[in-house]
Amino acid sequence: MSRRKYMLPKRIGLKVGPIVLLAVLTLVAIPVSAGKFYKWVDAEGLTHYSQHPPQDQSIKKEQIRINEKKPTDADSAISQLEKNRETLLKDADDRKNKGKKDPAEAEMQKARDENCQIAKGNLKQLNEHARIRETGEDGELRYLSEEEHQTRKDDNSSYLEEHCG
Repeated sequence: MSRRKYMLPKRIGLKVGPIVLLAVLTLVAIPVSAGKFYKWVDAEGLTHYSQHPPQDQSIKKEQIRINEKKPTDADSAISQLEKNRETLLKDADDRKNKGKKDPAEAEMQKARDENCQIAKGNLKQLNEHARIRETGEDGELRYLSEEEHQTRKDDNSSYLEEHCG
């Protein structure tokens, strides 16, 4: 019996050849992509990056190695960075809206301010005038008694202290 050499059929040989060639070229190209880079600062203080070292030997140069491998915990680092970004954006939005109030709160504050102005005006009138005249429930004009006068002064003063600071 004669020994027969094993040969791939032509159809399979045509498909495997380019794949093997591509794999070999990829393995050869990996060290080239991680090449050397140099960093240096010139006399004007500008930082330069290059694949070739500077010609001037008096310049301090630093070789930088570049590693293009993805770290094993890169996915967790990316998710942590995204969380940090969301937190920072939320904080910035909160600081931006801190001075703004919702419409209901703004309306309440406006009403409080108006009430404070009214109380200040009432207290001023009560302090400046001993006799205050007002329309009664029956529609007739009448003067406030001294007790009513003092009670209204006290009421307006306490309102101003509590609500108008």
